[in-house]
Amino acid sequence: MPIINKVPNKKININLQGAIGIPNTDANILLIGHRNGVINGTAPSYYQLTPKSNYPLLTAYQSYDLPSFSSGDAAISYMQSLGFTANYGLSNSLTFPAPTQVIIPPTNEPILKAKYKKLSSQNDSTATTLQWDAAPIGFNLLVGSSKVITIAQINGANTATATVQTATTNPCQLVLSNVQGTFTTTAQINISYIDDSINIPDPARTDEICLMVYNAVNSINTNFPQTVNTITPTVSISFLNPMDTGFNPNSAPIQYLNSDDSNATISAVQTLPNGNTGIYFATQPANFGVTPVTALGNTLINKDATDFGTLVQILPGITSSGVGIELQNITGSFAIGDSVNITLDATKDVFSLLTTAKQYPVSPYAVNTQADISSPTSKFVPFFNYLAKANAPTSVNNGSFFAIGVVSNISIPKQQANTLPVFDPSTFGAEYITGAYYPYIAKLGDYPLSAAMVSSSYAGIIACNDIPFNPVNNVLLQLPVAADLTTVLNDLSSITMAINLGWTPIGVNAKLQAYIVRAVTGLLYLPGTEVPDTEYFPVSDWQIIGLWKKSVFQALSQAAFTNKRKSIQLKDNIINALQPLALTFETQGMFYNMAKLVGEFQIFDDIQDPAKYDVTTPVCVTPEFNAIEVTVNVVSYLSQTTTTA
Repeated sequence: MPIINKVPNKKININLQGAIGIPNTDANILLIGHRNGVINGTAPSYYQLTPKSNYPLLTAYQSYDLPSFSSGDAAISYMQSLGFTANYGLSNSLTFPAPTQVIIPPTNEPILKAKYKKLSSQNDSTATTLQWDAAPIGFNLLVGSSKVITIAQINGANTATATVQTATTNPCQLVLSNVQGTFTTTAQINISYIDDSINIPDPARTDEICLMVYNAVNSINTNFPQTVNTITPTVSISFLNPMDTGFNPNSAPIQYLNSDDSNATISAVQTLPNGNTGIYFATQPANFGVTPVTALGNTLINKDATDFGTLVQILPGITSSGVGIELQNITGSFAIGDSVNITLDATKDVFSLLTTAKQYPVSPYAVNTQADISSPTSKFVPFFNYLAKANAPTSVNNGSFFAIGVVSNISIPKQQANTLPVFDPSTFGAEYITGAYYPYIAKLGDYPLSAAMVSSSYAGIIACNDIPFNPVNNVLLQLPVAADLTTVLNDLSSITMAINLGWTPIGVNAKLQAYIVRAVTGLLYLPGTEVPDTEYFPVSDWQIIGLWKKSVFQALSQAAFTNKRKSIQLKDNIINALQPLALTFETQGMFYNMAKLVGEFQIFDDIQDPAKYDVTTPVCVTPEFNAIEVTVNVVSYLSQTTTTA
């Protein structure tokens, strides 16, 4: 591959007419995930997400900075205290064919037919055994002392259940206890198990946002070199409505339901002191958790097409177990006995409720198709728009110097790497997206990864590179690796294909450790041009640009430049301050050829705001050093001995 040689020309707008504070510049990883890993119609109540004493109350779409953790396990413990669910181990389910034999201890009952043995005496004290002539697929996963195994057999109208006491392979048997019902040789066996020996949060029984925190924190605390360019970033969380399938709130009407799934009805209505209306339920409805604690745009509470009001906030209930809603702009009326729905504002997106200082937002959704990247109706559009806004030239005035979104793909096999979506810069600012490609296809019994976990682990590494003297290539990720290397990315052709499509390949080394092959963003075009370059920008290029923006902002926020009248001298002072700063970047190995470029630094009067100067600084980022090609020649000499008679 050719060496990257690009000259990003970034425009930074600084308002020099007012006092400007220097914001916190530490990197921040914003993990955005669902409270439940499975996105379906069953929504747990956010209102019931009750933290332990002295822990903060969290609501959907609200970002919250976590404290620093020494390990992912410590982070999981904290998340549990916030009210999230996390369990360790690995759960799975299997389906076995009908057993060849059902063996019970001798009893005084008549001998039953071998083909269908009715076990009327099966109870807690009876050690029933199921036996197969040949081990069913996955049977080896049940052998071991650290597993909790339950089984069930549905045979017509009869259901039998039990706990597996022991599993042996020779002969192939399951010895049961706590037997309820009758097991036969005529129906398949459904098995659920939990392997407690695997000391990792179980994806099936752990909230997705907890898994994201776990992986990000473990990456931060991995063996990333603790050099001058490494920091410990802040980790933030913001969890979505479990019914959200994109970065816009789910705008379909949702009924408030009683515990029996019937419509919940209003128990009281009153006019509040501020003139708004309060409606109340005697008990909290089952779907009340999808209601924002505070207003989310024009969120409506309605009972039909003509009677509705806009949500303001949640109110305390009139009864001890009840809850209320404050409404304004009511059209129609609400009365005791009415059943109502909630409709979230479809025009809003979750990022409208987040601060712009979050620098590494992580998507829980996988980028699987070209439409995910290129379609104007893609669920990622709010995500892309947020990144463009956070990286706008004037974003420095809001405390945002650099933001890069992190996505991933784990579903496309490495043999089909050429079918990966191609990052399309015509749709969004592709320099602000980096996608990890880790084709980890788990076999039966392997630890199941999700795209959210891979993205979080990757974000944890690149966010540590706040002052990127060096790239993050070859840095290890704390990800499980399948024993069968054919399921993970470790061959040159697939790696090259992924890089050429704008993806960051995650490979596996000889020690079965996942690592970043080469971190790239989705940008192939030079800024301000329509001509594609030869390859994609490295992540560290844009991190350097972000650091430059931060440095320029801080330099021009000093007292020597603020609260000054605009003048030729002030322009000269700005240039004189930035030129040596750029040369310092070159000395540190981030810029090059700056002796020429510093002469092109320019100051313009802002067209739209006469109180602003536009500072334009063309800079040339030092090419990333990819690898050393080493050739080792081994020459063997054969010694020959000649003898004569």
